[in-house]
Amino acid sequence: MFEIFSQLPENYWETARPILGLIAVPVLGVWAWRLWVKYVNLLFITKIEWVNIEIRIPKELYKSPAAMELILINAFYQTGGVGTWYDRLWKGQVRMWFSLEIASIEGALYFFIRTPKKFKGLIESQIYAQYPQAELMEVPDYTLEVARARTKEEWSMFGVEFVLDKEKNEAFPIKTYIDYDMDKALVEEAQRIDPMSGTLEYMAAVGKNEHVWFQLLITADTKRFPVEGTWFKTMDWRKKMLLDLETLKAKFKPKEKEVVAPMVTKNDQEIINSLERAVNKFGFDCGIRVMYLAKKENFNANNITGLMGMLRQYTTYHGNKFGPKNATSFEYPWQDFTGARVKAKKEELFEAYCARSYFQQPHNSVGGSERTPFILNTEEIATIYHFPGAVLETPTFKRIDSKKSEPPQNLPV
Repeated sequence: MFEIFSQLPENYWETARPILGLIAVPVLGVWAWRLWVKYVNLLFITKIEWVNIEIRIPKELYKSPAAMELILINAFYQTGGVGTWYDRLWKGQVRMWFSLEIASIEGALYFFIRTPKKFKGLIESQIYAQYPQAELMEVPDYTLEVARARTKEEWSMFGVEFVLDKEKNEAFPIKTYIDYDMDKALVEEAQRIDPMSGTLEYMAAVGKNEHVWFQLLITADTKRFPVEGTWFKTMDWRKKMLLDLETLKAKFKPKEKEVVAPMVTKNDQEIINSLERAVNKFGFDCGIRVMYLAKKENFNANNITGLMGMLRQYTTYHGNKFGPKNATSFEYPWQDFTGARVKAKKEELFEAYCARSYFQQPHNSVGGSERTPFILNTEEIATIYHFPGAVLETPTFKRIDSKKSEPPQNLPV
């Protein structure tokens, strides 16, 4: 190797130095700029003031998840915030995101929404518009109690994130409340099949010193899908879905010299119908994260099976389904002899959950790879997260009285 360098001309380095400088300057410039943008983004994010809203649901609730769709459209679909290039790249502003959460604390079920404080009034007004008998209140963050307890006691945990199985074709939908006929007004409440029931029953079955947390993070969709045949152009999910729909329909048109077009199967027609319905909905970039936590002596490994199957009811084999990712475990013992890697995974996932961080820093990546969001439309989100009706009879799910009346006016003073 040294012989190769000795054969170079005497003035080689003098000639190469300016060329290397010309290459190094733009490379270092791009690196420094990216570092700056990350810094100002993180600075902006740390200044966001968050609040936790608990939603207490009335006993008599007869609305379908379509009511939650309206709330998602009117309160959570926030496309502003990033403003001009100056706001994005110099001030570090990012698009706001929200966290829709269900927590089982020793079997008691709670519905929460984590939101930037400036959207609190808007969200509350939209929930009251659809559920006038509900009670909303600002409450402390339930994750802080466990975070404090873990500093004094030994806790065990298992966590996982879920992504759409067909990540490269997010247009294919999951099974929604419409597929379960929950949109039919004539169906009696007792006869409804609510896909959330199984999840909530599982969460309510945990015991003392056990917690199960569910988190669905959402933000208005962005143009992040590359346009085929270009380097830098991107498109939003709706345009991508229309292209996928055209490609799918093209399969059933007669080709050149063909007299009869290929037959459309029932499954293919169902996919086309669901895509045509979905393309008219609002879309959100999403991330899903779930955790099972318990004091070491109360930790029940059997609950991990239920955790991994929490979203199985939304599977449609001709459409889409959820698959696990970033689980806090390894398949083989030789992947982590000391247990240090599993411990690091658990800490990262716990911190990401508590920070409600997925799309932005500091937890927009894990293990050196980006946490890539997936698209769900309002129909799909409302299926996964809505306020259940009377069909859910879990005793640990406390509801409020549906009707509140004024005291009689003729009471003696």
